[in-house]
Amino acid sequence: MRLTDINLRFAFIEVERNLGQNGPKPPGCFPSVRPPGNGLPPSLTPPAPFSYHRTCMRRFLLFGFLPGVALAALLFRGPIEAGMERAVARRSARQALASWGLEPSRDNVDLYLAADHSRLGAWIFDDDPIGIDGPLEATPDDVRFSENWTYGDLFARGWVTIGIFDADRAVAERLDRLAGDYPAGPGRGIAVRRLRSREDLLRSLANDTATFYFGHANLGQGIRFDPQDLEKPIPMDDGTLADLAVNCKVFGYFGCRTDRYFRDVWKRHFPQVDFIATTYVCHTTVLAPEILKQWVEGLQRGRDLGQIVAALNRNKADVLLFGRMEEVGKYRNAAGHADQLFTY
Repeated sequence: MRLTDINLRFAFIEVERNLGQNGPKPPGCFPSVRPPGNGLPPSLTPPAPFSYHRTCMRRFLLFGFLPGVALAALLFRGPIEAGMERAVARRSARQALASWGLEPSRDNVDLYLAADHSRLGAWIFDDDPIGIDGPLEATPDDVRFSENWTYGDLFARGWVTIGIFDADRAVAERLDRLAGDYPAGPGRGIAVRRLRSREDLLRSLANDTATFYFGHANLGQGIRFDPQDLEKPIPMDDGTLADLAVNCKVFGYFGCRTDRYFRDVWKRHFPQVDFIATTYVCHTTVLAPEILKQWVEGLQRGRDLGQIVAALNRNKADVLLFGRMEEVGKYRNAAGHADQLFTY
C-alpha cells in the first residue's frame, strides 16, 4: 500500500471521530451503513435491531395510530353509541324473553324491541271515526276482491252490508257510534250494522255481504252467548255447520286461535266463503274498531282481501308477543308460531 493511501485512510477516520464528538448525531431510525466494530465512538455505532424497531413502533403509535383512533372515535361517535345501545337492548330483550319462557330467537327479539310494552296484554279501545271523506270513484266490477269474488259480486245489490257482533257488551255499546252508512262511489255504499242477538247473527250469515264475530273461540267449541240471554251456542262442528244457512261472502271469526280451531271445518262446508281468522290468543273485541276501519276504507279504495288483511297485520308486535307468551305458557306450544295475527 502506498503512503498516500495510508494517509487518506487516517484522515477519514479522524474526520469521523471529530463528527462523533462535536457534530450532530445521525437519527436513531437511520443507522450508519458502516458495520459495527469499526473503532468509531458509541455515538456513531448503529443501534441494535430490537432497539431500532422499538423506536419506530413508538413513533408510529405516537404520531400515527393513536391520533387516527381518536379521530375515528370522534367522527363515528354517533354510530358507535347507537351500536352499543342496540347491543344492550337486544341483550335485555333476550333476558326478558327467556324469563317469559320464550325462545330468544331473532324474530322474538325483534318483536320485543318493536312492541309497545304499555299495550302488552292491555285492552286499549280505539273508536276514532272511520271511513273516507270526500268524493269517491266506484271500483270497476271486474276488479277481483278475492279468489272467490269480484267487486261486482260484492256490490251486486249496490250496497255491501256488514253485520258485527261483539261478545263484550261494554265494547259492543261503543261500536254503535261506528255503525252507519258509508259511501263507496256513485250508486254504491257500505252499511255497517250491529248485531245484538243469536238470531241477528244467523240472519247476517244468511243475508249480509260480510259477517264479523268478535268474541271467544271457547277452546274450539265455537260461539257462545251471554248466559243471561239464555241463547243456544253455535258449535263450529260438522253437524252444526251442515245445517247452517250461510250466504255471506266473507265471514270473520275474530277470537282466540280461530285459525287453528275452525279453518278446516269451515272450508269443508263453505269453500266459497272467505274465512278471516286469528292465529293467537288476543283481545279481539277491542280490535273491532280498527278491523272495521280497515274493511270500510279498504272497500272504499278498491283494495283486495290480501291488502286489507295485510293492513290489519301492521303494527301488531305487542299482540303477537302476547300471543306467543300464551302459546308457550297456557297451551304448551313451544314451536310453530305464526308470524301474522290475521289469516284469510
